Amino acid sequence: MKICLLTSYPPDRCGVSDYSERLVVELKKSGNEVMIISRDGERVKGEKNVERFIATKKVKRSLTQIAEELKGMDRAKKDADKTLEIINNFGADLVHIQYEPGLYNLFFVPMLLHKLKKLKIKSVVTLHAMDYFPLNVFHRTFLYRKPDKIIVHTKTHYEILRDSLPKRITGKIEMIPMGLVKEKTGKDGNYILFFGFLNQHKGVEELLNAFSKSDTKAKLLIIGSINPIYKTDVEYKNKIEGMIKSLDIGDRVKFIHDFVPSGKLENYIRDSMFVVFPYRSSYSGGQSQAILDSLVFGKPLIVTKQARGNLVDGKNAIVVNPGNVNELRDAIQRLAGSKKFRMTFSINNRKLAKELRWSNIAKLTAGVYNELLSS
Repeated sequence: MKICLLTSYPPDRCGVSDYSERLVVELKKSGNEVMIISRDGERVKGEKNVERFIATKKVKRSLTQIAEELKGMDRAKKDADKTLEIINNFGADLVHIQYEPGLYNLFFVPMLLHKLKKLKIKSVVTLHAMDYFPLNVFHRTFLYRKPDKIIVHTKTHYEILRDSLPKRITGKIEMIPMGLVKEKTGKDGNYILFFGFLNQHKGVEELLNAFSKSDTKAKLLIIGSINPIYKTDVEYKNKIEGMIKSLDIGDRVKFIHDFVPSGKLENYIRDSMFVVFPYRSSYSGGQSQAILDSLVFGKPLIVTKQARGNLVDGKNAIVVNPGNVNELRDAIQRLAGSKKFRMTFSINNRKLAKELRWSNIAKLTAGVYNELLSS
């Protein structure tokens, strides 16, 4: 099968890029041929079947976003035309688009999907996020109606679409979890960990407040790199630094706000006691790669309802309400105070990790492809 994958791709640093790289590896192992079309950027020495030219999107998180992006319509049209030319030259059986607000000009993907529909080329869109106001109406109008199949990663995201879209659209939605690499051995460390890209959706303020009120002797390690082109993210990083100082917990909290290479990050995850994801919205945590990276090591988790994804409360994680500092404090104290409790979560999460191996996820994804091509 010839698959054209439209996505962010390494050396880009983001969850969609990591997801795509791992999916491509498994699809190729099964004998599929994959062409990658990615955002304009650095080429990797020796890479094959990778085209990098799509205009990189700079997100403006504001009500004027759509109006601002109209200015990029000409470039979006050119990128869509060039993408279609590559798809045709490659002889793709279908096109799989990895979509998240901020990866491309808003109009680029709808334009491309419209062209694919006219040429009767099958298309799949994986939604890595969807509740990104003010784009909800735009997505309902121009995005969700176009592809032949839509993939979401969690039951939560499936229910959001099911309850807000017509049946003719929800009937083409498939739920496929994100995958993870082969599970690895972790250990019961002596610090609590938060990691991931740092922005206002992640709830680090609540984590700091909850931790400052807890009586645990464990320390807190926060690893959160930022994208400097987003002024709000830079401001949020500065706010977190200020909170650590104002709460007088500098001796109990270590804050690393630089990009940490994957090998070093794995060591931090492996050596932690448990990991906390206090996300405020499902944009950040419908099924985050950070949570999956924690499951690789069978780590106990604390997550908010927005970040729970496919995790079961009391089995795979302690699930708390977003923004509830007292609930988060109690959860931290419960996990930090009981090694037996942590071990129960760890055993369950190792079992879950086996189910979520990338080889299984790729088989499910290929099943969607085959269903489309046989219809």
